[in-house]
Amino acid sequence: MYAIASRRIADGGLRSVNPSYAIQRPSARNGYQIHQDLLERNPAPYNLYFDGGDFQLAGSSPAMFLRLRDGRLSTSPICGTVARGRGEAEDQAQVEKLLASDKDRFELEECVKADIQAKKASCEDIRIDVEREVERFANVFHTSASVSARLKPGKTLADAICDHLWPATVIGTPVDSAARLIAEHESRRWYAGAFGYLCADEAELGTMIRTALLTDGKATTRVGSTLSARSSPQLERSELEAKASLILGVL
Repeated sequence: MYAIASRRIADGGLRSVNPSYAIQRPSARNGYQIHQDLLERNPAPYNLYFDGGDFQLAGSSPAMFLRLRDGRLSTSPICGTVARGRGEAEDQAQVEKLLASDKDRFELEECVKADIQAKKASCEDIRIDVEREVERFANVFHTSASVSARLKPGKTLADAICDHLWPATVIGTPVDSAARLIAEHESRRWYAGAFGYLCADEAELGTMIRTALLTDGKATTRVGSTLSARSSPQLERSELEAKASLILGVL
């Protein structure tokens, strides 16, 4: 997939794409135990535990899918990753490295542009509230932006959700082309879907990443990273390892 995506980018068919990779390990732990460990290790804005009987999902996601509150629809594209250091000095060096990265800046800008485009069908008064900021988690630093808008008259929360079903942060750009490539080579099922709560005039939904599926004594997680013309195999491998470390560390 990496080689195929890299060729599509080189040919100009894609500007970026976010392939994901499955990792499976034996695990005798149940999903609730993993959920409790994740709550302790990685305070994140979107925590997940779901018991489906013969399967369980447990996760600790940094990524918002969307929020509707007080009449405004908000999203927070998150793109740009570096591993945490072994102390404050190394952490600071890693943050500086992340903020200086042209690759990570380009990829976040692509995601923000795609997010704004997705809002145009159902929203108005679209604003970039935060262009770029650093978020700290147990295993990584991320960069993210904040975008908000107001629903157009006659448009509903359901319209907005449909317009945002394929976030560029987990797909790539242009979104349609990147989604087609991913569909040809991956079976994501639950990965990168949305979870949370919905009311008539309020919603809080996260994106299902940093999550494990538990079934038949096995745990499966998926990790992805954004490829662009600025990518290298070494950088992508480092990013995937940093992201995977959270779930692998609690299995």
